[in-house]
Amino acid sequence: IIFSMKKMKIQGKILLFFVISSILPMMILILISLRLIFGSLEKNSFIYYSTLLSEVSTNIDFVYDQIENTLTNLMTLSNVKSGLSETPFKNADEELSITNMVVGYEGVKVGSMETMETGMRQTIEEKIDGYCILYQLNKKSIIDGTDYKAFKSSRYIQFPNYEVLANEPLYKQLSVNENLDMVLGKVDKKVFPTGSVREVYDIPIVLFPHKVNKNSKNKFDILLFVALSYGFIEKFYQDISDLKNGTLYILDQFGTPISFNHPNDDDFYTYDEDTKKYIIEDDEPKFDEDTGMTYGDYNLLNSDVNILNNKEVQNLLNTKSKDFKTIKYNGVKYLSVVMHSNKSKLKFIYFQPIDLIRKPIYSLVKYILIVA
Repeated sequence: IIFSMKKMKIQGKILLFFVISSILPMMILILISLRLIFGSLEKNSFIYYSTLLSEVSTNIDFVYDQIENTLTNLMTLSNVKSGLSETPFKNADEELSITNMVVGYEGVKVGSMETMETGMRQTIEEKIDGYCILYQLNKKSIIDGTDYKAFKSSRYIQFPNYEVLANEPLYKQLSVNENLDMVLGKVDKKVFPTGSVREVYDIPIVLFPHKVNKNSKNKFDILLFVALSYGFIEKFYQDISDLKNGTLYILDQFGTPISFNHPNDDDFYTYDEDTKKYIIEDDEPKFDEDTGMTYGDYNLLNSDVNILNNKEVQNLLNTKSKDFKTIKYNGVKYLSVVMHSNKSKLKFIYFQPIDLIRKPIYSLVKYILIVA
């Protein structure tokens, strides 16, 4: 009996040795292969998403150039040029008449058609998705009682608060940099009328300086304030489905976010601002057919804008790094992709959850292990 038990122990050890010696090399091979595959997947993802960001950046820069050309041409219109003389208004009637000329009369009859004479209104409405305020800084307004004269491209909008605008970083950048032709970014909501809804204040704006009097010591005497429409930036990426697999932030040159894709109203699941998580109703599907993401995948997405204050993220944004880097934030690892615009000076950063990149391989390894 003792001999038999010893024999069984020896057989067990031999069997264990053969099991380990057969499985261990396979496990080592799998681990090495996984490391190589994951590295390749992350590199290819970086290249792919860099291409997508480059496409978005190029398209924004193209429209940015169009806006700059439109505003440059606006300042050459005869009605605009002749109305922007430095000569003080004689009275309110003269100011009103010049205002109509610069802005462009409405309801002018040409045969049976109603049109408007050439002015800033027509140019802005035809060429720009938004409205425009023209500030003439070397002339006082009798009607408004201000040290400047303001013209607006639409009668249905209220004037922004110029005094608050003048203290914004975007405005100050124009003052210190004479070679800056135009800036795109975001300003504090206090610039807009008190009580404005999000669709009014949460928008990108363009500031375009112009100098009429070349002999003036001031860096500019005309400022065009262009408020682009709500959702203007989102139009450049909202139809790129693959970008929904991560979180995209677009920032102005001062690091102020002007657009992001998560969380937003287009998300498949509802976002809870209190818990900072996506929630799912009992009758909702657990799979988004458009993105191929599950409910669990959605909660891997970064939804905290404070990630932009992360030291590693700040370094990436400021160094214009072209190498991909993994950032860990709130317990989730993200592949980070950074892009900088040469024209509009916008910054783009995209966070792709590493687990979503590796997800197909996780499933494959699971089946291999089951078979093994």
